[in-house]
Amino acid sequence: MAEVLESPEAASAIDKHGMGLVLEEFPSHCREALKLGLEVNLEALRRRLNRVSSLVFLGMGGSAVGGSLLRDWAYEGQRLPIEVCRDSRVPGYLGGETLTVAVSYSGNTYETLKALEEALAKGSPAFTVSSGGKLAEESLRRGLVHVRVPGGFQPRAALPYLMIPVGVILERLGILEGFQAEVEEALSLLEEARRKFSFKTPLEDNPAKRLALTLHGGLPAIYGFREYSTVAYRFKTQLNENSKIFCKWEVFPELNHNEVVGWEKLQPFLLGKIRLIIFRDEREPEDLRAMIEAFKEVTSGRGLQITEVYAEGRGKLSRMLYLVYLSDYVSFYLALLNGVDPTPIASISSLKRGVEARMASR
Repeated sequence: MAEVLESPEAASAIDKHGMGLVLEEFPSHCREALKLGLEVNLEALRRRLNRVSSLVFLGMGGSAVGGSLLRDWAYEGQRLPIEVCRDSRVPGYLGGETLTVAVSYSGNTYETLKALEEALAKGSPAFTVSSGGKLAEESLRRGLVHVRVPGGFQPRAALPYLMIPVGVILERLGILEGFQAEVEEALSLLEEARRKFSFKTPLEDNPAKRLALTLHGGLPAIYGFREYSTVAYRFKTQLNENSKIFCKWEVFPELNHNEVVGWEKLQPFLLGKIRLIIFRDEREPEDLRAMIEAFKEVTSGRGLQITEVYAEGRGKLSRMLYLVYLSDYVSFYLALLNGVDPTPIASISSLKRGVEARMASR
């Protein structure tokens, strides 16, 4: 089965839509996204901004992940509350002092369009990100700053364009600090990581291929903490959409107050299928290290297969993006091992058509 990870012909026969090529370009997309964020004219938005007391990201699925990653990156140093709204309704506190960022890669996401309409009705200043669609049209009609990103990707594969320009704009507005410098530092790390994760790199030297083999045939559970919370969630959703498998995710230290008990009575046949991945960091705080090690001690002897994956890089954003990039490649290689094209998402497309039909009949 592992032969497919070493055969370009076999891989191309499965990856009909070229997800592997998109992954190869991830560092280049990050570089282009940084430039895009620096070039956006913000004067129309600056005129509408007075006092900003909160920040709300609107988005669904892959379009929302960038906001969640930015929230995690800024968590300890942020000066105002940040919320990611994955819904068609906005928080009750949202108003004239809330900056709203609406992100929809297609530009046609129903929930995001609906939530933006409500946010604007409440007097919130806003800017938007899409590759076109109704969100671009509505932004033009309302005079909103709009970031037009390249089209042709799946939303989950467009992460650099949905995250980096937003972070740069927020720094230019004085809401975040130090983001651009950390992106620039991350670029060289990602280019080095590409050489390690690339399909051309053989299995014995490729940590992404080896981790995919570890997960193959199993039920993954992904654990993260703090800045790796959304990184763990992103890995879970990439395994869902690219690899077409079911999996779950949790976060330290919260899981030590509930999920740890759930390992006690699992039947051996199920326990033997679970592949637990824990994202680690050599610089993780002592209290979190103690919590993770205590969890491993409590669950030892139960047959639970644990793989620890360590972040690399200097800055926080570099370390986050390293694990995101690794996880994306793992989900791609696992798709090849499962014999499924990573790009199509038939269930989501079918579900959207069902929702649209039901809404139209109301």
